[in-house]
Amino acid sequence: MNDFFVFDLLNTCLRVAVTLIVAFKLVEFYDDYKPTERAGLGMMGSGSFLTVPPIWAYQPGQGVFDGWAVTIMTIGIILLLFGRMSRHIRHRANNAAHVRQMEAELSARRDRRQSRKSSDKA
Repeated sequence: MNDFFVFDLLNTCLRVAVTLIVAFKLVEFYDDYKPTERAGLGMMGSGSFLTVPPIWAYQPGQGVFDGWAVTIMTIGIILLLFGRMSRHIRHRANNAAHVRQMEAELSARRDRRQSRKSSDKA
């Protein structure tokens, strides 16, 4: 019985910590997230918090979590990860385009420098 109580208490504290961290991130860094990421974070935090009551309502023979609470949290995690992944993909593409642009600009500068040196010699 004590093992279950310790894990219940630990699980509850961790779920509340996730909720508080998510709430802080959404309040303090709201503009840093895309809408998909904000929705995912919100659902992850609320889904995490909604799993606390089923932990304490556990009875032998039942599952620990209500399915809908875990589903909300899982959808939130998926949205957050998808939003972050799409941001990384866009950043990679934009960085590659910037590198190509800078290579072209540096090549043009070298060509102009070479043509000036050639015209100065003539």
